[in-house]
Parts: sequence; structure tokens; C-alpha cells
Amino acid sequence: MNEEQIVKESLSTFYRLFFDFIPQLMSDLKHGINYVKQSTQNHTYRGVKGRRFDNESTFILENKARNGGRAPEIKSTTVKSGRKDLKMLVKACKNRGVDVYIREKPSNFDSLVSRYNSNDNLSIREREMLEAFCDFDKYGAITNIHGDGGVLMFKAEDLQQVEEAVKDVDQKSLNIQRRKQKAKERLKKQQKQRNTKVKSRDEYIK
Repeated sequence: MNEEQIVKESLSTFYRLFFDFIPQLMSDLKHGINYVKQSTQNHTYRGVKGRRFDNESTFILENKARNGGRAPEIKSTTVKSGRKDLKMLVKACKNRGVDVYIREKPSNFDSLVSRYNSNDNLSIREREMLEAFCDFDKYGAITNIHGDGGVLMFKAEDLQQVEEAVKDVDQKSLNIQRRKQKAKERLKKQQKQRNTKVKSRDEYIK
């Protein structure tokens, strides 16, 4: 075998090994990148706890500082008593590393209700507050005012995590309702069995 044939044979072997190896290398690299991203995400959820701020200004300023001095985009969602438990939702958000602030029922809420009933123009914040603490009929009239609830505020970049937290709370609430329903059905069945036994005993005595 001359030098030219040796070179051709060597190149042929090199190309074959190269093209056999590259796809596997790319697959392993992709797998590695996904693993690192997932690990980082899991670390964020487990290792970094979110905070519930007691003051809205502090919430804004601290997140502004973390955002390189730029004001962060803030989102909000209404939380009603009976539809979502506020404490459970805050806990679920904190567990996902989300900072939150809760706008609670203001001292002048009665005045806000009066303005709404008088068809005054209300700001978005004021309407959110009404939605958090009031129930409405299909015509928009207030039918009930309750004490529990609030407006959950968070950074826009945390929207997906808040949505997941809401799903977690909704699922937990659903499971609680199912357990309550099963308990009621079990109690009803036991009561029916006791009534049947009492009836049978009374008939026997007669």
C-alpha cells in the first residue's frame, strides 16, 4: 500500500468515526444542558424562598434594586375567600421563590362601595379591590361583602410560577372538598344503617 492509499484509508476511517461520533456528542450535550437547566430550576424552587412584603413601597423598591435600578413590571390577581385560600396561595408562591405583596381591605372600603353604587369612575386598583371583597349578580350589582380576600401583587416575570401556585392551591382545595364529600356520604350511610337497625329492633319488640 503506497502513501496515497494510506492517506485515503486514514481519511476514510476518520470521517466514518467523526460522523458516527458527532450525533451522539450532540445528543449528550443537549441532555447535559437540559439537566443543568432543570437542576437550576429545581434549586431555585427548593433553595430560594420568596417573601411576603408588609409594605407596598418596600416591595417595589426592593425589586427595583434587584432589577438594576429599573422599575419592575408588576402584575396582580384577585383572591376571594372561598375560591382560593389566601394563606395557602401565599405559601405556594413563597415556596416557588416568588416575592408577593397583598393589598388588603382598606379602611375606607364603605366609601369605595358607595362610589361604585353611584357609578363613579373607579381606577383599576379600586375595581380590583371591589372584586376581591364583593360578590356581584349578573347585572353588576353588589350582593355581598365579605372580610377575607385581597389583591396579590407580584413581578410580571413570575407570572408562570404564580399560575402554577394557583393550580396547586385549587387542586388542594378540590381534594379537601372531595374528602369532605366522602365524609358526608360515609356519615349518611352510617346514619342510615343505624336507623335500619333501630327500626328492625322496634319491629321485633312489637
